[in-house]
Amino acid sequence: MAKETGTCRIAGCDGPDMGNGYCRRHYIQHWKAIKSMKSRADRVRLRRLREAVIRDLIEGTDQSWSQKVKKEERIDDDTFAEIADKFPGSSA
Repeated sequence: MAKETGTCRIAGCDGPDMGNGYCRRHYIQHWKAIKSMKSRADRVRLRRLREAVIRDLIEGTDQSWSQKVKKEERIDDDTFAEIADKFPGSSA
């Protein structure tokens, strides 16, 4: 059975949802804004992880904060190691 898709989030448009809640036409029309939102969300995720790594370093909690954020934000090991390596004394 095929997956049921929704319709476009734009009022009055009945096109099928092709990505991020938009039909093909509206996704292309709003592409810049969609990418900007994704970029902003990525920056927030990475900032949370950096703050957790710093908190672990200050408190000496053996990465308990950073592991929690890593799990919540679904950050992969490579990205985590890349961020953690920027802080002296951290052990990724």
